[in-house]
Amino acid sequence: ERERKYEEAFNKVNQEVNKVTQLTQFKRGNPLRIICDASKEGLGAVLQQCEDNWWKPIAYDLRFSSDFEAKYSIN
Repeated sequence: ERERKYEEAFNKVNQEVNKVTQLTQFKRGNPLRIICDASKEGLGAVLQQCEDNWWKPIAYDLRFSSDFEAKYSIN
């Protein structure tokens, strides 16, 4: 019984995460923004577009930093 409840909760959380991370199609004329983040381990970014007062992802990108890049300051 307990395992079933945990599995149901996990599946519900997974469905909600999929809703907000699902890519959407680009629509000409809607506002765009790029959100970036970096650490010594890697770089990440998401391109988003506003539709119906909600920022939706269009594309994601991430990669690990090279040994040389890991020495850069992230400030």
